Amino acid sequence: MVAPGSQWPALSGGLRENSAANLNTSDRVLSANHDVQQLLEHVGKGGRVPGPVLKYLKVIQELTADLLKNPMGEDWKKEFAELKTELREKTLTLQKDIHAIKVATLAPASSRSGPSGRVLSYVEAVRRGSTAPAHFLSAHGSNSTQAASPSELSKDRDIIVKLGDSDGIAHFRTMRSSEIKDRAEKARVRATGAGTNPVLAAIQFVAARQLKSGDISLTLKSARDAEAARVHRHAWVRHLWKGAEVRLPSWGVVIHDVNVRSLGINRPTELREKQEAVSKQLVTQNLHSWGEAEITHLAWLVLPEGKKAGSLIVEFSSPHAANKAIDNTIWDSTVLTTVLYDRAARIRQCHRCQ
Repeated sequence: MVAPGSQWPALSGGLRENSAANLNTSDRVLSANHDVQQLLEHVGKGGRVPGPVLKYLKVIQELTADLLKNPMGEDWKKEFAELKTELREKTLTLQKDIHAIKVATLAPASSRSGPSGRVLSYVEAVRRGSTAPAHFLSAHGSNSTQAASPSELSKDRDIIVKLGDSDGIAHFRTMRSSEIKDRAEKARVRATGAGTNPVLAAIQFVAARQLKSGDISLTLKSARDAEAARVHRHAWVRHLWKGAEVRLPSWGVVIHDVNVRSLGINRPTELREKQEAVSKQLVTQNLHSWGEAEITHLAWLVLPEGKKAGSLIVEFSSPHAANKAIDNTIWDSTVLTTVLYDRAARIRQCHRCQ
């Protein structure tokens, strides 16, 4: 206990009930720190107080000293300011990336078309000083059926359905275009079920016709709807006709001067058996520039019998990967010339013959 007759020091006001309301938080902390120091000095001069009280006073002294050095709220304010700055920098970077993507994907579309809006062939594009769009409909775009020719898919909002048998072809021959369209709509509605497929529920077939090949050409309201119909093809096409399949597009390029033996084969004809292995190696070697890419088919443009190298057709499931390949393709530690694969100009594709 404190010695008898000793007087406790007068407090500065930080702990007084009446004055506390008139002080802001910083002033109250400062007053409390001053008061606790006065109390500790008084205890040190006058004797003893219970241990817990002394310990508590020391804790208050340390706490108020820390609060004076680091005012309450300053830490999180500083952290918030840093996060805000980081967010602003990331937003600017994202905006630049989006702009770059738009320039890479939208601008070439206009520069690669003729005055009438017709897509230029590879040879025409070269003469105009630009690269033709890496888009064509492959003969190997589907796992189980051939893909449609470019003339069959002249519009991005069209899709081609291959009927599974001759009975289906004969049956649709008896139907008018409006009836085929209505049948496709019914197949789509059946696939949506009780609202289980909102994507299919949002699209609509607006026209239809049967091609000379017997396949069905279906037109949707937009290219986006056509892509949705392809993605969800398994849900609705089975309701159109048993065994029917949607033909899938692919995008191809031609890689020139590919050494035959670098593919791990001795003869060009052995490429068919090595397609999967070569495709994986090609994607791996170009992962830094292509990103995630899927190769659907490999073939020689012209079989290079008796030659060390030849031109290799590479077909992708995405136009983005195909365009990346045109910009930069590396094989066997060599940067190779890569151009659009134009099936309509297959013979002219050989750069040694132009």
